[in-house]
Amino acid sequence: MISRIRQINTLRTLKQGLTKGSVLTDLIHRYSYARDAGFYRLLPRIVVKAKTTADVSTLFQTATARKRKIVFRAGGTSLSGQSISDDILVEVKQGWRELEVLNGGKQIKLQPGVIAAKANQHLERLGYRIGPDPGSINSALMGGIIANNASGIGSGIEFNSYQTLAAMEMILPNGLILNTSIPGDDAKLHAKAPHIYEGLLKLRDQIGSNQALKTRIQNKYKLKNTVGYSLNSFLDYSEPLSILAHLMVGSEGTLGFISSVTLNTVPLQKHKSTALLLLPSLAAAAKLVPKLKRLKSYALEIMDDAAINAIKHIPGLPGEIEYGVEKGRAALLVEYQSNDPIALEQTIEKAVEVIKVLQPEIRVNFFDDPAKREKIWKVRRELGPLHASTRPDGTTVLSEDVCFKIKDLARAIKDLKVLFEKYKYFDAVIFGHAGEGNLHFKLSLDLSQPHVMKDYTNFMTELADLVIEKYDGSLKAEHGTGRNVAPFVEKEWGSEIYGIMQEIKNLLDPAGILNPDVLLSADEFIHVKNIKALPRVDPGIDKCIECGLCEPWCPSADLTFTPRQRISVLREIKTLEDDEPETATLIKLHKAYKYNGVETCATDGLCGISCPADIDTGLFMKQLRTDQHGAVSQAWQNTKQRHFSWFVSVTRMGLYLITPLRLLLVNEAVSRVFRFLARITGGVVPALNSYLLAAKPHLPTHAHDEQVDVVYFPSCLSRTLGDPTQSDLSLPDAFAEVLTAAGLKFKYPDMLSDLCCGLRFNSKGYQNAALQAAIRTTEMLWLSSQSGTLPIVVDTSPCSHHLQHFDQLLSGIHLARWRALRIVDMVEYLHDDVLEKLSLWQVKERIVLHPTCSTRQMGIEAKMEAIAQRCSRDVIIPHDVGCCGFSGDRGLMVPDLTAKATQAEASEVMELEADAHYSSSRTCEIGMSLATNQSYQSLIYLVHEAIIQPESPPGKSL
Repeated sequence: MISRIRQINTLRTLKQGLTKGSVLTDLIHRYSYARDAGFYRLLPRIVVKAKTTADVSTLFQTATARKRKIVFRAGGTSLSGQSISDDILVEVKQGWRELEVLNGGKQIKLQPGVIAAKANQHLERLGYRIGPDPGSINSALMGGIIANNASGIGSGIEFNSYQTLAAMEMILPNGLILNTSIPGDDAKLHAKAPHIYEGLLKLRDQIGSNQALKTRIQNKYKLKNTVGYSLNSFLDYSEPLSILAHLMVGSEGTLGFISSVTLNTVPLQKHKSTALLLLPSLAAAAKLVPKLKRLKSYALEIMDDAAINAIKHIPGLPGEIEYGVEKGRAALLVEYQSNDPIALEQTIEKAVEVIKVLQPEIRVNFFDDPAKREKIWKVRRELGPLHASTRPDGTTVLSEDVCFKIKDLARAIKDLKVLFEKYKYFDAVIFGHAGEGNLHFKLSLDLSQPHVMKDYTNFMTELADLVIEKYDGSLKAEHGTGRNVAPFVEKEWGSEIYGIMQEIKNLLDPAGILNPDVLLSADEFIHVKNIKALPRVDPGIDKCIECGLCEPWCPSADLTFTPRQRISVLREIKTLEDDEPETATLIKLHKAYKYNGVETCATDGLCGISCPADIDTGLFMKQLRTDQHGAVSQAWQNTKQRHFSWFVSVTRMGLYLITPLRLLLVNEAVSRVFRFLARITGGVVPALNSYLLAAKPHLPTHAHDEQVDVVYFPSCLSRTLGDPTQSDLSLPDAFAEVLTAAGLKFKYPDMLSDLCCGLRFNSKGYQNAALQAAIRTTEMLWLSSQSGTLPIVVDTSPCSHHLQHFDQLLSGIHLARWRALRIVDMVEYLHDDVLEKLSLWQVKERIVLHPTCSTRQMGIEAKMEAIAQRCSRDVIIPHDVGCCGFSGDRGLMVPDLTAKATQAEASEVMELEADAHYSSSRTCEIGMSLATNQSYQSLIYLVHEAIIQPESPPGKSL
């Protein structure tokens, strides 16, 4: 128990020694870090967002002096309880995102806050990837990947974190900073920490001189194995510093902090072919594995019937599994890769022969089309979270992975099934990397029931007996030891080797300050303690398993909460409400949640795209906003909707009135004052900026005859906000002239001045106003488009996307009429219907694009890029492109949201030398302009410029 005095002294020391604002102790932030992707829950006493190596050194020093415990957390996607704490939890995301590609892509240097998929984005154009390939690659951070010795689908043993490590910078609990790429640092370790240096040499010699120990370790690492410390480092390396660096891989934050790594990368193969085989049973699939592996497969992924049925709703699946499969069936995903297409074709032919010999009745189709292959891989990569989202309400998902010799795989699968049946785990699902003998399984259990907990305790004991004693396999292949296998490490390795692991821990962390009860634990029941509850909150978010796959896309991740944290905190609040309703603590939590959860959510829907279970947390935040609105504010918004033309005119007039202020707002000090006022007034005083300009009050003339090609619906944004860089040419003007140049006639919807898609009302939670706007707009578009005969083009992507989803609002005749409409975003219309009618010049050398959230949701990002490529020699979409966080007018109300959301992308953009910058929503353009100090414009201006042929054309005509 930590005394109040010790807590106060610790906080005083940390706040004095750490980066300002990095120490959090309020309950709502502690709740937001009480859970990770695993099935455990611990409430930290202190949360620290460490941003520098100096911060980490201060933390080590303070924890040692105050006898506190530290747990490091990167992405929080670990599945075995490695990144939670009941003392000091240290997040290492912000400040740890540096990335450097080396040797033409053959190596890459990464800090712990880099998302693994981002590393691959930088490498792919050079023909490489990182070796580790976890299923959570789009959200897992490099710190956790290295600390857990992650591998994954395309990794096996050869390309896991341990095998691809080239160099490491680390900070030891004694404060010593070491870097294996610095020649003198082995001597530095000897000089500064001789006991560690000599201790590592002693263990190296002890293992190397004992043939039985040596053989045992060598054999264990012929399988995928992340149980305990990486003892193979004592056999693979001789220098203590190299041994230490490789011990840190897979140490799960129990030996020190990994501040950066350099990895050897893996060459990409140009040609790939993939098949999804439907087989009679898991045993039949397992028997195919060794034969297909001999042909040097890239992947052999197995799935049982429960796994297949969990993903059967995904569009575009092979016909055999589109509607699910009967009990007992199994699937095997097979992929081969090569740089030589002829060699690949020959391999596929051999693979088909092998399959047909053992399974002559099944259909075998290998696909090399990227789109079809992606559909198959989507099945496998999202299988775990998708299945877990189907769990019964109130149950916890337990995820484990074990490994067997491939020759034992068929028998081991059968034994696993028998074990599941014994404990009545009828919803258990099995899948995994069969080519490595690595199986994952998931269970859904209500561990709040004593008899269920008792059964699970016994189940884990029997599982350990099965894996270790019967098959001499690995209890953990790639998820890390964590808490769930910590009590079984000695059973797997034996008492002598377990003693060596204890020596390693005592040597590096003598005070025991790092991640207690993870990897090694004296508590034989630690794996069944502190299980997290998943109380019901709302059907829209209850299926969330807190995997964290949503977090990288969240605009507010660096400011307040991520979607996972929003849901996690709501669950914590719900638990409190059930136990102690109407307490002062609850009142305080609800107040804090209003800002951290509701007000700072951009509601951009990107979390729903990245969530395998399609949970759009923003939709629930909108509902909470609705619940918070009183009758007066609801009535006021309804009035705005009914008299929308008046509202647009007043807004435009307000923008005219602040025109003189725009000159002052160019000054950063003045802008800072308005951002401060917005912050302290909760957005009552908006954060005005120099990019706010009133649009022209009049639209360009349109066709009045019946023979028109398209209905052009300028959004209320286009009718309200102008672009300061295009003061003589409004967006509607530019689009009208492009249409005219293409020989297309257009008209506006009837009663245009009163029309709004309703997104501005919907995002603020004014649902009635949003509904009425949708009804009025649908009716006018129905009439104007000749009952849906003409396409309707919208010039602002968020509005296009919202209009395309009116089925979430409308019903009856309005819904029927909406379904008859063809609503097209301007980007898509330009690409599909306009460009072919134009002769364009490449008027720019290099441009930067910011695809909006809606552009990505509509799947037209590639079309946006294709348009830009017609008009520019070089088109760049930043690797770190994300939501600008402006979210309508939220960037004016909560300017910190936009500042944090754009930080990574802006940093990348400002290093690029570009002629111009483009997007497809005026508010997004303002947000990116503010972030980068570069003027972002609508993409239509680029097309407009490209059709005006200069006297000396700067590029070729297309």
